[in-house]
Amino acid sequence: MNMKNDVSIERLDSSKIPAVCELYRSIYGEDFPMPWVYDPGEMEKREQDGRQATLLAFKGDQLVGQVAAVRSPWNPRLFELTGLLVLPRFRGLGIGGMLASHLINQLLPELGWVARYTESTTAHDVSQMVDLKMRHRHCALALNLLPPSTYRHDDIFIASGRVSCVMGFSEREADGTTPSYLPARYSQIIDELSDGFERQFIQDDSIPEGNASFEVSAFPVAGTAYVAALSLGEDFGTVLKRELMPYEAFPATMLQLPLAKGISRAVEEDFAQGFRLGGFLPRWFESSDGLLLQRTGLPRWDEIKLVTPKGQRLLEMVRKDRETLL
Repeated sequence: MNMKNDVSIERLDSSKIPAVCELYRSIYGEDFPMPWVYDPGEMEKREQDGRQATLLAFKGDQLVGQVAAVRSPWNPRLFELTGLLVLPRFRGLGIGGMLASHLINQLLPELGWVARYTESTTAHDVSQMVDLKMRHRHCALALNLLPPSTYRHDDIFIASGRVSCVMGFSEREADGTTPSYLPARYSQIIDELSDGFERQFIQDDSIPEGNASFEVSAFPVAGTAYVAALSLGEDFGTVLKRELMPYEAFPATMLQLPLAKGISRAVEEDFAQGFRLGGFLPRWFESSDGLLLQRTGLPRWDEIKLVTPKGQRLLEMVRKDRETLL
């Protein structure tokens, strides 16, 4: 336990899980796009099997905030820092900063992290400023990721349509041993977005071998499908089209590709199917970095707020590529 000014930071235990579910309800109503946050049994399973680790903030005896580290299914030493919540009347007291600091300095080392990332809304700049304090670099922009209903309960958010998120990354140490292969179409962009990450890039001109395989995680409430390519095979385009058929009506599809041999041809297949640039995903897979491509409706560009020059440059790249669909 860590205490400061009557605020204590604690690890989540099973007795407090119902209070965490109510914390989500108090901020998001029933509109949070990941339904398991309202299910105490599922939340307990995720904590027990190591998929996530959660910290809670108490002021006195009252639960006032939380944050979680979620382990990536593709790289067990990559963690998403997510669910940073503070009740509105307790904001401005530094509680969010305490949670983030405890997560980075104590919890993540215990979990054996090598890389971490955040998905920060572009509907306001508060969480992006937290990113900067954590020394995250903005490398990808996920357009139209979440429905506006997610944010209608909190005055800090201003969104009239679907909300985009910027992804910020940090790694504990450079991966100087595993090469990443660059697709011809996006090689210069990835090289620019990887600034600050020590990498060995190789221009890819390989012919994909074997069979393509994918894993899809669909969130109907959010209208978002996440598709991870586990292998880039010679049948990549055909298999991808088949895997995506059940989700064609979803407003947003996020495609995560390994920067492995065959990536150039895979990207061209994706481009032909309407996917466009999302950005660079450091350490996304256990054996390689990743590339985010996306297929979405037209974003409300004027509502996407990015606070850093690198973030604004990222938006410029993504928008330019997206507008080739118009």
